[in-house]
Amino acid sequence: MKFLTHIRMMLLCLHIVMIQSHEHSNTIVFDTPDSSCHKLSIGLENSITYLTKKWQLHGLAPISYPSVFNNYIAHAYSELYQQDIIIKIGQSNDECKALEYFQGNGMVELLDYDLEHFALLLQYIPSNITLADYLCITQDDNLAISAFVDVFKRIHASPKHLTVAHYVKLEDELFLLHSYNFTKIPAHLLQKACNLYGQLFRSDTPEYLLHGDLHCRNILQNDNEFIAIDPWASVGPLTYEAASFLTSPTDFLLLHDTIQDILQNRLNRLSDELQLDKQQLRDFSFIRLIYLACICETKNRNDDWIEQFIQVAQVVNRLNI
Repeated sequence: MKFLTHIRMMLLCLHIVMIQSHEHSNTIVFDTPDSSCHKLSIGLENSITYLTKKWQLHGLAPISYPSVFNNYIAHAYSELYQQDIIIKIGQSNDECKALEYFQGNGMVELLDYDLEHFALLLQYIPSNITLADYLCITQDDNLAISAFVDVFKRIHASPKHLTVAHYVKLEDELFLLHSYNFTKIPAHLLQKACNLYGQLFRSDTPEYLLHGDLHCRNILQNDNEFIAIDPWASVGPLTYEAASFLTSPTDFLLLHDTIQDILQNRLNRLSDELQLDKQQLRDFSFIRLIYLACICETKNRNDDWIEQFIQVAQVVNRLNI
């Protein structure tokens, strides 16, 4: 049994590497109903042409990676900046605001941006090794936890209360739990998530600017440290930031018969080392998984993703506090 599990983990590692190394054509379809994003989809080729000239880009090589949301991402060389870069054309300017706020502290460096085209010019990280890859290679979850804790502490070294009007509130994002007739998510799990939502978002809970999606595949190795990429830029409790990591990557975790022990150790260490409330951390982890399953259903994503989120949520529900 252990031999078969080891083979499955090796195949998963190979699958991750193949996904990250795959290149595709310049044809990108943005699957969001938002009108501004629809215009971006139609004008993507024109945006690429304009930005290529603006930033003097050469050797544009599009990058594909698994995500709930679709963005145009490519590696190129910028003659203007005299360095390799990543160009990203997204669906809003929230990521730009977050990267400006964090100013490279534990996060990828923002070199330039174009608000009209929802475009970012980003630091290029040559290794392309995510924390998920690192975990898959080392098979040492405690090393992965330590790497995450370091990134978290650098990002939130001096957390500040914000004027939330300038950013999307996590509370509003997670309200999706209440606002759709979901058919692929067990009713009792959805109801539990809705109940926890009402308990966790209280008026006296301090709110900070979060990365908002700080899972293992949004953390890249850069020389001797790890840095975060792709912030969602939500305003909410710091506990949610750690919840993003606690249950990722779900496909890797589900290969282990000891998944509950792994998650319990993560819960204990993250709570202790980051001084976060253990029950809130567990509850936010549960809510996040159900929320991600909800997003997948609204966007008609692969049902396998929904099933993974549900399975891990059921394990989280059994963790001790």
